[in-house]
Amino acid sequence: MQAAMKATGIPSTWLKSLSYKKTYDPSADKVTLLTRQSSKGLEFDTVILAGLGGLDDSDEQLPIETRLLYVGMTRAHRQLLVTSSGENTFTEKLQELVGTAA
Repeated sequence: MQAAMKATGIPSTWLKSLSYKKTYDPSADKVTLLTRQSSKGLEFDTVILAGLGGLDDSDEQLPIETRLLYVGMTRAHRQLLVTSSGENTFTEKLQELVGTAA
């Protein structure tokens, strides 16, 4: 993702691990890429969560993925965009909540 942004001239930074959180500058005019795990404790005006349908909704992973999804979603202060190219428990629940059909 970062390579694609760089190739098109979109300024971006990738917070690869928790240690990189210290380098985050909320006033920088660039896209910040990070995992849901490393987003905890940070806040953004806009958050885009891509690939919701790709999350593992197996019995073992459902509680973990649900918590991480909650963390990612609650990082957004003003706007939240969620994308999906597949269907699973998460996309079905989201469609119920927003009242849209697949």
